Amino acid sequence: MLKPAKIYHCTIYVPSYSMNNVIDKLGEQGICQIKSYEGKDSELPFDDKQLRKAEELHSRLKIVHGVLEKHRTVVSPENILKSLFFPSPPKRQRVDLHSLDKALGIFEYKIKELEEKVLPLVTELGQIDQDLSTTSYAIEQLSLLPDIATKWLFSSRFLEVIIGVVASQNAERLEKEINSPFYIKSISDQLSLVIIIVAKEQKSNIDHILHESGFQAVSFPSEERTPREIIYELHKKESVLRKKIGGYEDKIMELHRLHHEEVDILHEEILGAQQKIHVLQDLYNAKSFGMIEAWVPLRDIRQFGKVVIAVTNNNYYMEFENNLTDAPSLLSNPWFIRPFELITNLYSTPKYNHIDPTIFIALSFVIFFGFMLTDVVYGTALLLIAFGIYQGAGKYNQGTKEFSFILIIAGFFTALLGALFGSYFGNFFQSLGWDIPTLLDPMRDVVPVLIITLLIGSVHVLLGLLLGFIENISHKKYKSAFQLQAVWIFFLAGIVCLLGKGVFLYVGFGLIGLAVLMQMVFNFLDGGIIMSVLSVFSFTGFLGDIFSYARLMALAIGTAGIALAVNFMALMVIDLIPYAGWPLGILIFIVGHLFNMMMNGLGAFIHALRLHFLEFFSKFYEGGGSQYKPFSIMRKVTFTEVEKW
Repeated sequence: MLKPAKIYHCTIYVPSYSMNNVIDKLGEQGICQIKSYEGKDSELPFDDKQLRKAEELHSRLKIVHGVLEKHRTVVSPENILKSLFFPSPPKRQRVDLHSLDKALGIFEYKIKELEEKVLPLVTELGQIDQDLSTTSYAIEQLSLLPDIATKWLFSSRFLEVIIGVVASQNAERLEKEINSPFYIKSISDQLSLVIIIVAKEQKSNIDHILHESGFQAVSFPSEERTPREIIYELHKKESVLRKKIGGYEDKIMELHRLHHEEVDILHEEILGAQQKIHVLQDLYNAKSFGMIEAWVPLRDIRQFGKVVIAVTNNNYYMEFENNLTDAPSLLSNPWFIRPFELITNLYSTPKYNHIDPTIFIALSFVIFFGFMLTDVVYGTALLLIAFGIYQGAGKYNQGTKEFSFILIIAGFFTALLGALFGSYFGNFFQSLGWDIPTLLDPMRDVVPVLIITLLIGSVHVLLGLLLGFIENISHKKYKSAFQLQAVWIFFLAGIVCLLGKGVFLYVGFGLIGLAVLMQMVFNFLDGGIIMSVLSVFSFTGFLGDIFSYARLMALAIGTAGIALAVNFMALMVIDLIPYAGWPLGILIFIVGHLFNMMMNGLGAFIHALRLHFLEFFSKFYEGGGSQYKPFSIMRKVTFTEVEKW
């Protein structure tokens, strides 16, 4: 509990023909982390044919999946509240395990079937879309023309008719520069249609003028009909094309309804195959045997051995090593502490065989949070909301379950400390004349509350120093233990003694003097006289770490102050505004307290993290470990019948 779980480094030698089967079974059990082979190259080079095939199938499936998702049936999604509190259980389908070659063959057959159903529709739909775009463009171009037969707008044997659009501000200048028959029609505030008639031999002379003015030619068919008549026919064609598109989209939507679960299963199965192939790629292979290196937690050793024995029919050789320094860290805490591993890992995973601070975070984090938010109603509301999420979405999502559990405990401590501070919607009931039992009021008893926060900070920092001292001593880092922790333990103890009288004063000054002397000596040995003298200023930084805990008081006052302001405004509106005062006052009350709860709840969470990451961890915790990640095939929409040995 105070350190990561014990892990063994296991090396297994198995017959080559058993390698795939061993990896299959281990991937379904999730009881070890496979380690990449770091020795000399394998006797048999890895054949990446399977990997290339799996990647090809994955790419083909992504195309089919993209088409189906783009045309998926539009359904009303679960609202946020339902998805959090009353989610539907995920559908999962049983699948069978096959050898990689057989599995890839099955995947290819199924993907080919899907492609034959989906891709022809996509091709047809693309052609119709192109026709529709062409038709829409023709309508757009024709709508610019004057309503005469379009054949009269084409060039003749001797004359060139130029039709296009140009920026309105350039139209008149263009007419003057060309000095030929010219027609201008404004089609918008920015654009004008121009029709220019010039002799054939003069066309080349005005091309550069047209280019400089930003002229864009308009294209249209030469017919006896007017643009309006042609547009009418094109609109009918456009309507037919849109109906065809709708028909094809309905067919693809139906395919999505029929096959989207199959596609999701194939996607998960192919990813699992790729995962297995990558693992096999990192192992040592010889002609007759293969070698697997794995990290195995102590709790799974027996199961691991049973799997290997059963799969290889007892044809294996296995070695274990337990004196490790580079093993991954598997945090091992009781169920009620385990959710707080989220916070530990958010900073950094502890190194193997080093202190795991999760158990200490579990208590101090929720106390800090509750101290800063500190309101019975806010805490109760947070507890109930988090409990609903824990019982709802938490059933199917481990991360949601763990985070909601943290909020449940944080809500409990918020309500508990809120009761000690007499805060129920801030001072709302006191404003109504009720007598609410109060141990301390953060708005009035500022100095006592500040003293409490500094005491909390001192205890928290001292705990970090003691943990660091024990950690360094246990790893025989004696100099670090006294330089990094003992100095500050003596200094802090000296400050505490100075609060007493008589002999305690002498002890206090003695401990502080000893701490300063130790700090200067250690820094002199490390960096010389200048570093030794400058190190004295680090004591002010240490005191700054203690005073940083005053933010507990600051946020408690902030929560109480905003609540007081909300209550004052709500009651004032009710008193001063007839009739509409009550609904308006209630609205201000609800919105104001929701805002206060959310914003100061967020602030409490962030500042509680900060106090742990900067003030607490800096005294003892290095982190820098690698998290234990068991080799386990991801299965969200599928499951296998895992054999029990």
